[in-house]
Amino acid sequence: PACWALMAAHFAHNWGWYTMLSWIPKYFVSLGFPLATSGFPSMLPYIVAFISMNFSGTLADVFIKRGYSVLRVRKVMEIIGTLGPAMCLVLLSSV
Repeated sequence: PACWALMAAHFAHNWGWYTMLSWIPKYFVSLGFPLATSGFPSMLPYIVAFISMNFSGTLADVFIKRGYSVLRVRKVMEIIGTLGPAMCLVLLSSV
């Protein structure tokens, strides 16, 4: 069961990542941004993802060192890692 959950999470992450990779530049062009100037807005989600991934890994280590259950920390981080980008996509749709 844990292996299936891991595979499902990995599939969902990759699907979202590659959908955003191909969709965000087209979305900004459809809003009227020229393709040449939509580079930074298109790159912003990936910069934020890089920073938040490193921060959340460090935060998870801190929680584990403070005595929280490894399983609980991993579940919470997975929920944040899934719902955080979902909320950002919803906000992006209102641009």
